[in-house]
Order: sequence, then C-alpha cells, then structure tokens
Amino acid sequence: MEEKKTRSSEIKLRCYPSEKKKIQELAKEYGLNVTQYIIKKSLNQPVNINHKEVVRTIHLLNVELSRIGNNVNQLAKTANSQIKTGHIHESIWIDYQKQIENLYQMKWDLNKEIKKLIKIIAG
Repeated sequence: MEEKKTRSSEIKLRCYPSEKKKIQELAKEYGLNVTQYIIKKSLNQPVNINHKEVVRTIHLLNVELSRIGNNVNQLAKTANSQIKTGHIHESIWIDYQKQIENLYQMKWDLNKEIKKLIKIIAG
C-alpha cells in the first residue's frame, strides 16, 4: 500500500525549552522548518546547507572583491601620478608594491572561497 503524498501522521515529543530552542535554531540555520529538520535528522537523511545563506555569503565576498579592486586601482593611480611628477620616494614605491601584492593575494583567496561555495551549491 502506497503512502499518501501529504503528511497526516503526528508524533508528539516533549523536550526542555532549551532543547526546543536549539532545534529551532538548527532548523533555521539550514533553512528548514522544525518538522523538516527533525525528520531529516531522525531518518539519517542529509541536512543540506542553507542555500540562502550561501548566496548571501557569495554576494558579500563579491562586494569585498570589488573593494579590493578599488583599493588596487587607487594605489596604482597614486603611484603613477607620483612617479610622473618625480615625487615618489623609493621606500614608498616598495610599500605600494607590497600593498598591491597583499591585495591581489586577498583577491585570489576570496576567489577560491567563492569557487568552493559554488561547488557546494552545485552539489
């Protein structure tokens, strides 16, 4: 006999208020309601990541990448104008180069994290 497509059976359980709160928090963290979370965990089904949270994180990483790009552009513009006027000291130029290298490394690291997140979402 096949089960109905709608859930009609109930299981009631008692727990401490702190346990209920923790279950609710975990369900919310994974983007599930409490029933979905409890069923998945009870039946050893995978509790997938919260896709909304992953998308939000990717957006924040992209914003940070844009900021890094702006910082690099500002440093390059300042360095170029000072080079043209001959007002840049060698130590300042070396410092600019280090900062630009650090910014590019940060951009590279963030890009790797974005790729990881995309792989997680893709499944």
